[in-house]
This record gives sequence, structure tokens and C-alpha cells, in this order.
Amino acid sequence: MAKAHELGVEKVNEKVEFAQLYGMSEALSYGLSNAGFRVSKYMPFGAVEMTMPYLIRRAEENRGVFTASGFDRQLTR
Repeated sequence: MAKAHELGVEKVNEKVEFAQLYGMSEALSYGLSNAGFRVSKYMPFGAVEMTMPYLIRRAEENRGVFTASGFDRQLTR
């Protein structure tokens, strides 16, 4: 949000949208949404052998996400 403000990007700018994997960083999603930014979630769909490599790669790229997962679960509830 601070970077968007620094760059002069308005919150209601139709050209700016944040997208995140469903179930990841819910606190960030809620914060962006509450600040007026467009936020969407996506969920990979397909056969397990096709989607698991992608999900494992995303989990490895976002190891820090797991430290906040308890807080994210609470927000989701």
C-alpha cells in the first residue's frame, strides 16, 4: 500500500489488482481490500499430478507464509 501511494497509484485504479493463491496471506489480502485495493484469489484446478508440483513450488517460494498461517486461519474463520 505504501509503495502504491509512493508511486501515485490510486486505490480505485481499475488497472491495479492484487491476486493471491487461495488460502495464502489472508491478512495481506484483507489489508489491501480494506485499504480500497482490488484483490482476487485464485485456486489451481486439475488432476493432483498436475497441480501438486505447482503448489509445492509456490510453498517453497513462500516459506514465510507458514509462520502467519495460524493468524490467516483465524481471519478466514
